[in-house]
Amino acid sequence: MKNLIEIARIVTKKKVRKIEIFDDNALKQKNSKFNEFYEGLQQQKFKNDRDAATLLYGTSPTDDKYRQLKSRFRRRLLNTLFFLDVNQPSTSNYERAYFSSNKDWTLIKILLANDAVLTATSMAKQVLTTALKYRFADLIVNCSRILRQQAAEREEEKDFEQYDQHLRHFQKVLESEFEAEALFQRIHLHYRSQPVLSTEAPAEVVAHCEELVR
Repeated sequence: MKNLIEIARIVTKKKVRKIEIFDDNALKQKNSKFNEFYEGLQQQKFKNDRDAATLLYGTSPTDDKYRQLKSRFRRRLLNTLFFLDVNQPSTSNYERAYFSSNKDWTLIKILLANDAVLTATSMAKQVLTTALKYRFADLIVNCSRILRQQAAEREEEKDFEQYDQHLRHFQKVLESEFEAEALFQRIHLHYRSQPVLSTEAPAEVVAHCEELVR
């Protein structure tokens, strides 16, 4: 109940009058310029701003009406991303867990920014459990930092050491992931820059590959 009280306090204080997203109900409003824009993109009726402005308003892309519509349309599209259906059969458990955990991480940051520490801590524990299961190193590091801080403030030494251990271990894992990405990208750059592909890998590329599997 304390968590709900914290969340309700934030929503009551800072809620917007209307959440603008593209859901089934919104897309049924056929006379809406937003829906015209959306359907135009879906059906590839326009390829650039000039096409869109002409079709929607009969104006140029610099017209204030079009620019305002495009700005609000973009914001509505971005808002809708938070409500994607991740329960489709084509979505793997890993993908579903990563999407949901990252969305929850965003909520944790919002809660902390609004001093809802109790709820943020509770959610961080849930996200950490999932992140440890799937080894999401970035989320483990982020959640462990928050939970370690809370454990220190509450003088919970055992929990502090546990979160500190998670943080230190997966910080190294995360650094290794960054290094692997950089090495892979260097190999990609090397081959993309070669006018003629050689059948033999250069010594530099071999060295990068050996470093990746260490």
